[in-house]
Amino acid sequence: IITFHDSTEALKHIQETRSKIFIIICDMHMPKMTGIELLASINADHELKMHAIPFIFLSDSKNSAVIESAYALNAQGYFVKPNKISELTEIIKVIFNYWSMTRIPRDTIYA
Repeated sequence: IITFHDSTEALKHIQETRSKIFIIICDMHMPKMTGIELLASINADHELKMHAIPFIFLSDSKNSAVIESAYALNAQGYFVKPNKISELTEIIKVIFNYWSMTRIPRDTIYA
């Protein structure tokens, strides 16, 4: 697990290590770029987009317009951060279990 507090550093890391990334779990509110802007930047890079790295939002925002914006950019999920660590742990388990079992384009194109 690698964490970033700055979305531009995260984007640089994603661009440089795209074939090694299993999943991106992103907050909506970050310094320099929002989560929406980060996902838009990934989608704007055709080769990076075609790596089909699952992009999941885990945010405190329940705003329906924000959630709609996330899905308009093809986010694969949007979860609201729970108040209890046990609930957060369960969300993370569900996300990882699902994506570890799912076949995605890079499994066949870039294998």
